[in-house]
Amino acid sequence: MTQPPKTSPQRGLKGYLGNSAWLMGDSLMTNFFTFVVLAFVARYLGPEEYGAYAYVFSIAQLFAVLGQMGLDGLLTRDLVENPQDQAGVLGTAGGLRFLGYALGAVLCLIYAFAMPGHTATELWLFASAFVFILLTPGPMILENWFRSRLEARYSSIARMTGTLISGLLKIGMVVVGMGVVAVGFAQAASVLFIFLVSLPLFLSRGGPSPRQWRFSSERARGMLNESWLVFLGSIMAMIYLRTGQVMLRWWEGAEVVGIYSIAARMSEVFYFIPAALVTTFFPRLIQLKKVSDDIFNDRLQSLFALLALLAYATLIGIFLLGPFLINLAFGADYAAAVPILMVQMLAMPFIFQRYAFSRWILIERCVKISVMTQGAGAVVNVLLNLILIPRYGMMGAAVAAVFSYACASYFALYFIPRTRPVFMMMTRALFMPWKALSFVRALKSGKAG
Repeated sequence: MTQPPKTSPQRGLKGYLGNSAWLMGDSLMTNFFTFVVLAFVARYLGPEEYGAYAYVFSIAQLFAVLGQMGLDGLLTRDLVENPQDQAGVLGTAGGLRFLGYALGAVLCLIYAFAMPGHTATELWLFASAFVFILLTPGPMILENWFRSRLEARYSSIARMTGTLISGLLKIGMVVVGMGVVAVGFAQAASVLFIFLVSLPLFLSRGGPSPRQWRFSSERARGMLNESWLVFLGSIMAMIYLRTGQVMLRWWEGAEVVGIYSIAARMSEVFYFIPAALVTTFFPRLIQLKKVSDDIFNDRLQSLFALLALLAYATLIGIFLLGPFLINLAFGADYAAAVPILMVQMLAMPFIFQRYAFSRWILIERCVKISVMTQGAGAVVNVLLNLILIPRYGMMGAAVAAVFSYACASYFALYFIPRTRPVFMMMTRALFMPWKALSFVRALKSGKAG
């Protein structure tokens, strides 16, 4: 049997655990600070104004998917596989993403003025969302480059710096009474701050200057031929991630959206855990797939088990501390978010494992499966929201979200022959998460490469 490429202890321990530690440390500090800012801003604005902010930026995220174009994982993969042509890869992906985000920004504004019933405050928030979408592609491209090189610390530094400046700006605006619109523009400015810190770090680590980036129409066609299905899957995923808040705005009002979004934000805070782990191991999984299917599947099974173990730990922690944290941070006005959070946390095991499954799709080049599974989740989400929100309000939206996550990220895999082995891997991980402990011990010893 072909042996896997050797991994030095430094590369194994510092490349994997070190890179993952940077990603987790960055995300932990960033999310903690973001949570503090969120609590401060939400308390000051109250559920109705905060609900308007949450609603508008949910719409912005729906349209911003156009800029992602399914290129996130593909870009990291292409940078790993084509280190000799980084300028071409970055230039082509950057050009495609800029066009996509510009289109998303314009459509977001069209939606704002075309849909009746928007208040003047919401229209101004849509203007800030327009700026936010336009500025997004710059730092995302640079972050992909750092990920491909297992140098997460540099993108972490940029993200932490941008979040810190933006958060302080939001608090300052709230303190002087500038209101929710100013908070929206501060959110847009955070993307600019991240880019301004990322660019010099990118250049100092040997990244090709943006002046050297080349757009290749041939490469663009190749990227789009593969990415359009991932892109379609991303649209489906964003539908079941944000549709609940949009429907709540039209049926229940902005105040209900404000309460619901606090619970949603609390659960989303922990997504950095699977994101950091999967981002760290993705380049290595690409290499192992070229060497041996058996070793690749063994590492993937271990990763699923580790993600399941961490999901259960997160779920238990929030069940114990969530009510206390919401009441302490947000106050009595948001007390109704507690039962919503408890329900939403039930989706954690499926969400955590989806991060690894999405990378399996890219490695195996089975992007049609992304559309099929995400599409199933989107259909389930929309139908359940239509049935449950008019009867049960926020709780109906929360139940719809959990069922759609479970359908898209787990149950749908059983009905697709190509993904049934992955379904079995996930099932073993969900029912035997302690199997991850042996993998963790191997990582510590530098033998898990």
